[in-house]
Amino acid sequence: MALDTHAALADAPTKDLYELGEMPPLGHVPKQMYAWTIRRERHGPPETAMQQEVVETWSIDSNEVLIMVMAAGVN
Repeated sequence: MALDTHAALADAPTKDLYELGEMPPLGHVPKQMYAWTIRRERHGPPETAMQQEVVETWSIDSNEVLIMVMAAGVN
């Protein structure tokens, strides 16, 4: 998967959902995002319990900050 290495322009067209590795324009919060989810009805081994889904993003309050996570790990 190739990642965008250049910050998107603030006047670039916006979308409701960006693919993994695709960066939205600066200041734009899309309506949806990809998330790894564990649902109560999908219990069992990680291969079946954890699934990638498209979920709604939540609104950001005036005293909150949004960050873009490029990588994460579990130790």
